Amino acid sequence: MKIVLYANEQDEQSSKCLQDVIETCIPSNCLEVYGNTHNFAKRIYQIPRNIDVVVLLAQNHEQLSELISLKDFLIDVRMVLILPDREHQTVIKGHALCPGYTSYMDSNMADIAKVLNKMILRLNTFS
Repeated sequence: MKIVLYANEQDEQSSKCLQDVIETCIPSNCLEVYGNTHNFAKRIYQIPRNIDVVVLLAQNHEQLSELISLKDFLIDVRMVLILPDREHQTVIKGHALCPGYTSYMDSNMADIAKVLNKMILRLNTFS
């Protein structure tokens, strides 16, 4: 099991909160955390990737655009996307990544844990 988290290091509080939520679902050795798009991109370019789920925290529109530029490398990976706001254009833009689940910065992070647990259960069922 390998979950990759992209959470920009500029907002340490949100990033740490999300990391804590994810670690309630999986052992910490199954989680890789990337705090900038450069290092995250290097990780998803690796072959084989061996990534089961990717969690993307786009804290602003610039980060969302950077993540969208990587979408061709995320096509075959289960994804949880956290958008910076609920604006119609932001949601449309986020759907370009084809996430399995979309949430928002102002949402309850506990929902992410529920979704991850379901994804992990499905992965374990089909493995």
